[in-house]
Amino acid sequence: MILVALFGCANRQPQPDVWTDPAWVYHECPKCESLDGGCYMKNSVSSYRSDKGKRCRHDWKRITKEEFDQKWKKRAGTEDHY
Repeated sequence: MILVALFGCANRQPQPDVWTDPAWVYHECPKCESLDGGCYMKNSVSSYRSDKGKRCRHDWKRITKEEFDQKWKKRAGTEDHY
């Protein structure tokens, strides 16, 4: 039961590899249309969770900054996200 509580979290952030990934990384979950991106090393990250995203077991896919900005504006209704 404790393992489920520790490792079964449905709303996790993507975990970039700080040694091989670039400083600024952007992700989208195509299952629920949630977004997550920014500079993970500095903890300067923007997260958008759709209604479905609050219960989704995310399947994060990397996207470009341009795609992230475009999708953020469409889904969140604003350009501000940092």
